Amino acid sequence: MNHLSVKTPISKKAIPFTALFLLLAANRCLGQAWAGTDDFSLGISPSNWAISNNYVGQMIVVGTNGHASFLVPVSTGADQNAFIGWRGTPTAAEDWVVSITGHNFAPDGSQLQLAVADKKSWDSGVVYAFHMDMVNELSGSVLRTGWWDAGSYPPYRTSVGTTSSNLFSLCFAYHAASQTIEAWYDPTASGLGWAELDSMTLSALSPYMTATNTII
Repeated sequence: MNHLSVKTPISKKAIPFTALFLLLAANRCLGQAWAGTDDFSLGISPSNWAISNNYVGQMIVVGTNGHASFLVPVSTGADQNAFIGWRGTPTAAEDWVVSITGHNFAPDGSQLQLAVADKKSWDSGVVYAFHMDMVNELSGSVLRTGWWDAGSYPPYRTSVGTTSSNLFSLCFAYHAASQTIEAWYDPTASGLGWAELDSMTLSALSPYMTATNTII
Protein backbone atom coordinates (compact mmCIF):
# COMPACT_ATOMS: atom_id res chain seq x y z
CA MET A 1 0.00 0.00 0.00
CA ASN A 2 1.45 3.40 -1.01
CA HIS A 3 2.01 5.82 1.83
CA LEU A 4 2.32 9.52 2.57
CA SER A 5 3.51 10.39 6.06
CA VAL A 6 4.17 13.60 7.95
CA LYS A 7 6.43 12.32 10.69
CA THR A 8 7.32 15.35 12.77
CA PRO A 9 4.54 16.83 14.94
CA ILE A 10 2.30 19.44 13.38
CA SER A 11 1.62 22.00 16.09
CA LYS A 12 -1.18 24.45 16.54
CA LYS A 13 -0.83 27.39 18.92
CA ALA A 14 -3.45 30.10 18.98
CA ILE A 15 -5.99 31.90 21.10
CA PRO A 16 -9.41 30.38 21.98
CA PHE A 17 -12.09 30.00 19.31
CA THR A 18 -9.67 29.48 16.46
CA ALA A 19 -10.10 26.75 13.88
CA LEU A 20 -7.60 24.89 11.77
CA PHE A 21 -8.00 22.92 8.55
CA LEU A 22 -5.15 20.67 7.45
CA LEU A 23 -5.61 19.12 4.02
CA LEU A 24 -3.33 16.39 2.71
CA ALA A 25 -3.75 15.37 -0.90
CA ALA A 26 -3.81 11.80 -2.17
CA ASN A 27 -4.47 11.56 -5.89
CA ARG A 28 -3.25 10.27 -9.24
CA CYS A 29 -0.16 8.09 -8.93
CA LEU A 30 2.23 7.03 -11.69
CA GLY A 31 5.22 5.18 -10.25
CA GLN A 32 4.24 6.36 -6.78
CA ALA A 33 5.40 9.86 -7.64
CA TRP A 34 3.01 11.32 -5.07
CA ALA A 35 4.30 9.22 -2.14
CA GLY A 36 6.71 10.65 0.41
CA THR A 37 7.34 11.98 3.91
CA ASP A 38 8.05 15.37 5.42
CA ASP A 39 9.42 16.28 8.84
CA PHE A 40 9.53 20.06 8.17
CA SER A 41 13.21 20.16 9.15
CA LEU A 42 13.77 22.63 6.30
CA GLY A 43 10.54 24.53 6.83
CA ILE A 44 7.47 24.07 4.64
CA SER A 45 8.57 23.15 1.13
CA PRO A 46 6.44 24.81 -1.58
CA SER A 47 7.28 21.89 -3.86
CA ASN A 48 5.68 19.47 -1.35
CA TRP A 49 2.83 21.64 -0.08
CA ALA A 50 0.26 24.09 -1.37
CA ILE A 51 -0.07 26.68 1.40
CA SER A 52 -3.18 28.75 2.09
CA ASN A 53 -2.58 31.38 4.76
CA ASN A 54 -5.36 33.69 5.98
CA TYR A 55 -8.03 31.38 4.51
CA VAL A 56 -10.31 32.73 7.24
CA GLY A 57 -9.03 35.56 9.42
CA GLN A 58 -5.29 35.96 9.99
CA MET A 59 -4.08 32.43 10.72
CA ILE A 60 -0.76 31.55 9.06
CA VAL A 61 1.24 28.34 8.63
CA VAL A 62 4.97 28.56 9.34
CA GLY A 63 7.75 25.98 9.39
CA THR A 64 9.77 26.33 12.58
CA ASN A 65 11.73 24.01 14.89
CA GLY A 66 10.84 20.97 12.78
CA HIS A 67 7.10 21.66 12.93
CA ALA A 68 4.39 23.07 10.71
CA SER A 69 2.81 25.50 13.17
CA PHE A 70 -0.57 27.16 12.68
CA LEU A 71 -0.49 30.55 14.38
CA VAL A 72 -2.80 33.51 14.93
CA PRO A 73 -0.59 36.63 15.19
CA VAL A 74 -3.24 38.83 16.82
CA SER A 75 -5.61 38.52 19.77
CA THR A 76 -9.10 37.82 18.45
CA GLY A 77 -12.18 35.77 19.24
CA ALA A 78 -13.18 35.44 15.58
CA ASP A 79 -12.82 32.19 13.60
CA GLN A 80 -9.40 31.64 12.08
CA ASN A 81 -8.43 29.07 9.45
CA ALA A 82 -5.40 28.09 7.37
CA PHE A 83 -4.38 24.88 5.63
CA ILE A 84 -1.63 23.10 3.74
CA GLY A 85 -2.26 20.50 1.03
CA TRP A 86 0.14 17.78 -0.13
CA ARG A 87 0.91 18.25 -3.83
CA GLY A 88 1.16 14.55 -4.67
CA THR A 89 -1.75 12.74 -6.29
CA PRO A 90 -2.89 8.90 -6.29
CA THR A 91 -6.20 7.71 -7.91
CA ALA A 92 -9.22 6.13 -6.34
CA ALA A 93 -8.31 2.94 -8.26
CA GLU A 94 -5.28 2.18 -6.03
CA ASP A 95 -4.64 1.60 -2.35
CA TRP A 96 -3.07 4.45 -0.37
CA VAL A 97 -2.41 5.65 3.18
CA VAL A 98 -2.07 9.21 4.51
CA SER A 99 -0.93 9.86 8.08
CA ILE A 100 0.14 12.78 10.27
CA THR A 101 1.49 13.25 13.78
CA GLY A 102 0.23 16.37 15.50
CA HIS A 103 -0.15 18.35 18.71
CA ASN A 104 -3.09 20.71 19.24
CA PHE A 105 -2.39 22.62 22.43
CA ALA A 106 -4.60 25.68 21.99
CA PRO A 107 -6.78 25.53 25.13
CA ASP A 108 -10.29 26.13 23.83
CA GLY A 109 -12.28 26.15 20.62
CA SER A 110 -9.51 24.85 18.37
CA GLN A 111 -9.24 21.91 16.00
CA LEU A 112 -6.65 20.27 13.79
CA GLN A 113 -8.21 18.50 10.82
CA LEU A 114 -6.95 15.87 8.38
CA ALA A 115 -9.21 15.62 5.33
CA VAL A 116 -9.57 13.87 1.98
CA ALA A 117 -11.85 15.31 -0.70
CA ASP A 118 -13.18 14.74 -4.21
CA LYS A 119 -10.67 16.72 -6.30
CA LYS A 120 -12.96 17.28 -9.30
CA SER A 121 -15.62 18.86 -7.12
CA TRP A 122 -12.99 20.76 -5.10
CA ASP A 123 -11.58 22.32 -8.28
CA SER A 124 -15.08 23.46 -9.24
CA GLY A 125 -15.56 25.15 -5.87
CA VAL A 126 -17.81 22.45 -4.33
CA VAL A 127 -16.46 20.51 -1.34
CA TYR A 128 -17.21 16.85 -0.65
CA ALA A 129 -14.78 15.66 2.02
CA PHE A 130 -14.26 13.12 4.80
CA HIS A 131 -12.41 14.67 7.74
CA MET A 132 -10.93 13.61 11.06
CA ASP A 133 -10.39 16.22 13.79
CA MET A 134 -8.57 16.64 17.07
CA VAL A 135 -10.70 19.18 18.97
CA ASN A 136 -10.08 21.15 22.19
CA GLU A 137 -13.05 22.67 24.01
CA LEU A 138 -13.60 23.83 27.60
CA SER A 139 -15.75 20.73 28.03
CA GLY A 140 -12.83 18.45 27.05
CA SER A 141 -10.91 17.12 24.06
CA VAL A 142 -12.20 14.68 21.44
CA LEU A 143 -11.14 12.97 18.24
CA ARG A 144 -14.04 12.93 15.78
CA THR A 145 -14.99 12.43 12.15
CA GLY A 146 -17.35 14.33 9.90
CA TRP A 147 -18.45 14.87 6.31
CA TRP A 148 -18.60 18.07 4.30
CA ASP A 149 -21.51 17.86 1.87
CA ALA A 150 -21.17 20.45 -0.90
CA GLY A 151 -20.80 23.29 1.57
CA SER A 152 -23.18 22.00 4.23
CA TYR A 153 -22.07 20.45 7.51
CA PRO A 154 -24.08 17.37 8.58
CA PRO A 155 -23.80 16.23 12.22
CA TYR A 156 -20.48 14.71 13.24
CA ARG A 157 -20.34 11.01 12.55
CA THR A 158 -18.45 9.64 15.55
CA SER A 159 -16.14 10.80 18.36
CA VAL A 160 -13.97 9.53 21.21
CA GLY A 161 -12.50 11.40 24.19
CA THR A 162 -8.76 12.11 24.25
CA THR A 163 -6.05 14.05 26.14
CA SER A 164 -4.92 17.17 24.31
CA SER A 165 -1.53 17.40 26.02
CA ASN A 166 -0.34 14.22 24.27
CA LEU A 167 0.97 13.91 20.76
CA PHE A 168 -1.50 12.07 18.54
CA SER A 169 -1.49 10.47 15.10
CA LEU A 170 -4.28 10.46 12.51
CA CYS A 171 -4.45 8.21 9.46
CA PHE A 172 -6.69 7.59 6.45
CA ALA A 173 -6.28 4.17 4.78
CA TYR A 174 -8.00 3.62 1.44
CA HIS A 175 -8.85 0.16 0.04
CA ALA A 176 -9.53 0.29 -3.69
CA ALA A 177 -11.20 -3.14 -3.84
CA SER A 178 -14.01 -2.03 -1.52
CA GLN A 179 -13.64 1.70 -2.35
CA THR A 180 -13.60 2.40 1.39
CA ILE A 181 -11.64 5.01 3.35
CA GLU A 182 -10.88 4.04 6.96
CA ALA A 183 -10.16 6.68 9.63
CA TRP A 184 -7.65 5.55 12.28
CA TYR A 185 -6.14 7.30 15.29
CA ASP A 186 -3.37 6.70 17.82
CA PRO A 187 -4.11 8.91 20.88
CA THR A 188 -0.48 9.07 22.04
CA ALA A 189 1.38 8.71 18.70
CA SER A 190 3.25 5.75 20.17
CA GLY A 191 2.53 3.53 17.18
CA LEU A 192 1.02 0.98 19.56
CA GLY A 193 -2.45 2.39 20.13
CA TRP A 194 -3.99 2.49 16.66
CA ALA A 195 -7.78 2.10 16.61
CA GLU A 196 -10.33 2.53 13.83
CA LEU A 197 -12.64 5.48 14.43
CA ASP A 198 -14.83 5.45 11.31
CA SER A 199 -15.01 4.50 7.62
CA MET A 200 -16.70 5.88 4.50
CA THR A 201 -17.17 4.62 0.96
CA LEU A 202 -16.38 6.74 -2.08
CA SER A 203 -20.06 6.76 -3.06
CA ALA A 204 -20.91 8.19 0.38
CA LEU A 205 -18.05 10.70 0.18
CA SER A 206 -19.19 12.19 -3.10
CA PRO A 207 -21.92 11.40 -5.63
CA TYR A 208 -19.41 12.09 -8.41
CA MET A 209 -16.60 9.75 -7.34
CA THR A 210 -15.54 6.77 -9.50
CA ALA A 211 -12.48 4.52 -9.43
CA THR A 212 -10.71 6.75 -11.96
CA ASN A 213 -11.33 10.01 -10.11
CA THR A 214 -8.72 11.65 -7.91
CA ILE A 215 -8.84 12.54 -4.23
CA ILE A 216 -7.13 15.41 -2.47
